Amino acid sequence: MTEILNEASQDFLSTKLVTSESLSYLRKGIKIESKNGVIKIYNTKFGGDFYKELNNDEYQLFLTNGWKVGCYMMAISNYKVSLQRISESIVKEINSRKNQRHYVTLKQTRNSVMEKFTETLKLLQKESK
Repeated sequence: MTEILNEASQDFLSTKLVTSESLSYLRKGIKIESKNGVIKIYNTKFGGDFYKELNNDEYQLFLTNGWKVGCYMMAISNYKVSLQRISESIVKEINSRKNQRHYVTLKQTRNSVMEKFTETLKLLQKESK
């Protein structure tokens, strides 16, 4: 885990956060934090008021692939979940409320997430070569 934290510190696209209690880096909705010598990784995209700590499989993703590729893979997973939720909302809107303005907003949001998804997929493919 220390190697992943060091890799995050070397990554110029990661945002550094320093408090009196911790040192953290953020990239693509993923936060790695060192607090009192304990290093944890969180997914900031879902979970409400508190960030969700990664499960064992997700930690393994970072241990195997490193900080950058791990962040890209987690971001792609997050985008897939977001796209699924948006698609469900679009279907619900079409079948029940039929509010045209909300429908258009959902479509714009879907397009925005698709662009981020595609951009991140390209970055992942470039990094994997």
